[in-house]
Amino acid sequence: MRTVASSAALRVAEFGTQELSNLTWGLATLGILCEDWMEASGAEMMKRSRDCVPQDLSNTLWAYGTLKHKRNEHMRAINWEVMRQIEWFSPQGLSNVIWGLSAVEYRDMKALTCISEEVIRRPMEQLTPPDISTLLYSFAVLAWMHEDALRKLRRAVRAKMQSFASRDVANVSWAMVTLSHRDDRLFEMLMEKAESLVPEFTVTGLCNVAWAFVRFGLPVPGGLARGIAQETLSRRDELFEEPGDAVLLSDAVCSEWRQHVSDSLFDRCDAIGREPYQDVLVFLEDWHNVPALGCSPAEADTYQSRVTGFKTIQLGRRMTCEMLKRFGIIEDDPQIFLPLRRMREEWLLHNIRTAYEQDPTDATMKHKTTCTWQLTFSDGTPLVEPQVVASGMPMEEPIRFVACVVEHSRSNDAEFQVLNKAADHLLKLGPSVKGTLRLDVSEIPCLSCMGALRQFQKTFPSVALRISFSIRKVSEICEDCSGDIDQPLPVPPRQPSDLPSPLPQEILDNRGRGQRTAAPQAPPPPPRRTQFRRPPEPKAELNGVGADHPPEVLNGYHEVVKPAAAVPPKEPNGDAPQGNHTTKEATPSKPVSIYEQLKQKDWAQSFY
Repeated sequence: MRTVASSAALRVAEFGTQELSNLTWGLATLGILCEDWMEASGAEMMKRSRDCVPQDLSNTLWAYGTLKHKRNEHMRAINWEVMRQIEWFSPQGLSNVIWGLSAVEYRDMKALTCISEEVIRRPMEQLTPPDISTLLYSFAVLAWMHEDALRKLRRAVRAKMQSFASRDVANVSWAMVTLSHRDDRLFEMLMEKAESLVPEFTVTGLCNVAWAFVRFGLPVPGGLARGIAQETLSRRDELFEEPGDAVLLSDAVCSEWRQHVSDSLFDRCDAIGREPYQDVLVFLEDWHNVPALGCSPAEADTYQSRVTGFKTIQLGRRMTCEMLKRFGIIEDDPQIFLPLRRMREEWLLHNIRTAYEQDPTDATMKHKTTCTWQLTFSDGTPLVEPQVVASGMPMEEPIRFVACVVEHSRSNDAEFQVLNKAADHLLKLGPSVKGTLRLDVSEIPCLSCMGALRQFQKTFPSVALRISFSIRKVSEICEDCSGDIDQPLPVPPRQPSDLPSPLPQEILDNRGRGQRTAAPQAPPPPPRRTQFRRPPEPKAELNGVGADHPPEVLNGYHEVVKPAAAVPPKEPNGDAPQGNHTTKEATPSKPVSIYEQLKQKDWAQSFY
């Protein structure tokens, strides 16, 4: 098939736009990435984007997301045409588009605004549970906070909760927590629905709801806690295919819901989490496994391979505390860590407010892990006064310790950067310096950062290392917005129907961190279309996103997440949603000024 695609790449000018889209979609369905075809067909689609209908555009973007193919100029031209034809997209087509953008982390502000406003315009009855959950999930991946669109989707979740499948509950729960968007009544409904669907969740779905319900902070019903605990035990063999899943579920039951489970259930769930913990402990306790400062590339590669081989992102709250105690580096005195914690929480809230004032749609700051750190001499004299660092903030210091790719590269994690910055100060003072480095972090340290802490200990044995952490919960830092659900939603006018062509100089280098995922099964394409311009009625989708499988979130307990499957779910009754029905669209009207404002901004922004 790759040979056929490479051969077809030499003849793209002979293809119609539907044929270009169909072949790209077919390759994505089979999980085949042929660079020759993607480059040639993308360039051809860019030139002939005006000949595309919504079906061509949405399925092409779905295929790009499935294959993690990202060429800015291609996506820019397609997105521009999406905005021009937005009124003709079916709800499933909108889901295809936004999912494709989120899968490659392409944060296109203009297209996101256009899609958000179209969601507001659509009648509630057009939105199916898979559409709703896919839209919310994709907004969360892109840290996109369009408040009116979120209110419309929250209404839709409440109205259609009875029809939600387990994957819809998992994705909506994960999305709302990721966006730190607090709706207590909505979450109560999600927990009630989850309790009735516990046996139907996939392992990824169980992890998503467990993570979301812990991080949201509302009391979890005892029946739901016991149900998740029982599923954790019954799926033990499946869990250990990805030990990180075993750790997450074990930690949720044993750290957060202990009061709801029996001693026997607790002990068995605890044992499941301790198997990965023990493997990591044995490895990091042996100094021979911990790379020294300035180690050889071969030693660094061996270490990184061992850490990533654990297939675990972090060890959970309870067992991370145990390991930090074992290494003698945990700070458990509230009088010491609480001032540092208050400092970072105030810093974060201030920066969230500032970011909101600058751009109310940007939720990126809510994703950030923050760390307050302080470095003192042994007599208490400050070497570095307390200061706050957020993940992704450049500290302009060389990377001295070995970071690992644990779900994504961890060299920008806040605590990892702090360790490098502190090392820079200490190396300037010489090997005999004595002091204390204190850190308070807003997240459970990942395995890469746990390893970096051990590397710091090995490099500076005369410097005491003390670390504390907490889990940021939505209910503790956000106000409940349940009461605004019935406020009138102003219906925004549509955008211009004939936007100018995009300018090449507006194309930014916007690379994502997306990893390839297994391609989904998808039904065959519809019959060949005879027209190439926009038809008078919306066409059927190729059932890319919206046919068989959910965009379940891998390891939803981290800042950046990836879909576990590229196709959202079936309807609750098991039948694929129908994509060939004609939907009544809102009447077009004059353009709104927001688009003129957005034309002055960058086309796309990198996520982190």
